[in-house]
Amino acid sequence: MKHLFLLCWLLIATGIVFAQNGTISGKITKPNGTPISGAAVFLNDGAKRTITDVNGDYRFTGLAAGNYVVTPYYNQ
Repeated sequence: MKHLFLLCWLLIATGIVFAQNGTISGKITKPNGTPISGAAVFLNDGAKRTITDVNGDYRFTGLAAGNYVVTPYYNQ
């Protein structure tokens, strides 16, 4: 019974480890360092998108491991 419990615990722990997702975050600023709020930020040509907050910060969560292209867009 003790071995069955340990085996179940290991299977659950392994599932939790493999289920972890990544995050990409950053800040959009003007050349002088002033944050840009309301800028669009696209991930992989628009597969996901978000808008920067008042501090110019953005965040993409729940991402699988891999390579991503982050593209900011701001129209003054």
